[in-house]
Amino acid sequence: MKEIESKELEVLRIMSIIYKEINREALKRIGEDLSPLDVGIIKALSISPYTPAKIASILGVSKSAMTYAVDRLEKLGLVVRTRSEKDRRVIQLELTEKGKEILLKAEKIYSEVTREKLNVLSEEEISTLIQILQKLVSH
Repeated sequence: MKEIESKELEVLRIMSIIYKEINREALKRIGEDLSPLDVGIIKALSISPYTPAKIASILGVSKSAMTYAVDRLEKLGLVVRTRSEKDRRVIQLELTEKGKEILLKAEKIYSEVTREKLNVLSEEEISTLIQILQKLVSH
């Protein structure tokens, strides 16, 4: 049992390291003083305007962390708070043009950094890795 547990922890440790390395390098290249949460919010808003509470739920963060992040993103000119047309009491978040530009830049950079990280693998190994990760997600 100990061998399985140590392998499980090793998988978790390695996935965490890869995630952190990709984020660190991508955020450095983006150069806008953004956090992984900021990028997650911007990405979510590219799909649809959402309330801060809905994005907090989607991203699995507290409402207070969301408020802090949204305040920062608003000061950076990347998002705006707007009142819902259906219910004026509801505040929604929307990307600004600058936010959309940063999203395009971030997606390109994250893709480049991930490609560089995966460069040590063959095409077949990358395909196998994708299959394994999809299996883990769907289980």
